[in-house]
Amino acid sequence: MTDEKTTHYFTAHKGVRLREQDLFELKKAPLPLYSCKGVFASTSFDRGTAALLKYALIPQHARVLDLGCGCGVVGIVLMKEQSAVVDFVDVNRLAVQLTKKNLARHKLEARVLVSDLFDKVPDDYEVIISNPPYAAGRELLRRLIVESKDHLVLGGSLQLVFRYAKGGKFVEQFMEEIFGNVTVLGKQGGFRVFSSKKASTD
Repeated sequence: MTDEKTTHYFTAHKGVRLREQDLFELKKAPLPLYSCKGVFASTSFDRGTAALLKYALIPQHARVLDLGCGCGVVGIVLMKEQSAVVDFVDVNRLAVQLTKKNLARHKLEARVLVSDLFDKVPDDYEVIISNPPYAAGRELLRRLIVESKDHLVLGGSLQLVFRYAKGGKFVEQFMEEIFGNVTVLGKQGGFRVFSSKKASTD
């Protein structure tokens, strides 16, 4: 996979320069986060993540996996707003280091792992949340959805945001196929937030 827009998910970069900026407003107050070239949404808060955080259903104190965490914005917001217990995972070592720096910036503690999806993830969760790269291909999406079910507790949910015109219909249909259910939690700016619940161990 060599698409320039997705290389940040698969390549570690050296000698990058950190910048600090307000990527998100938390209860109408700026949430300063470090970002850098080579990690998703390095210069702005992307619309897919905005939709995901607007419509995601996260119980208070839930055990959450932020899968493909980038700079850690989703999990950090959930830790601050929902008192969630979050693990952060990304295949990109730079993203993992950036997430650790952002957690320290906000005096938060969490487990942060370098992992190709669930290869290094030992636990199960109440919520797995992700903004996967739409250009990564269907095989990665299939793997993400299938393996997510194996890492959810009964009643737990996988919540994904996806641009509908760029494969969202496939994501919705495949989540229905694997979980036996899918719900559209919300729509915004061409993105849809999908949720499937684990109803059995089959």
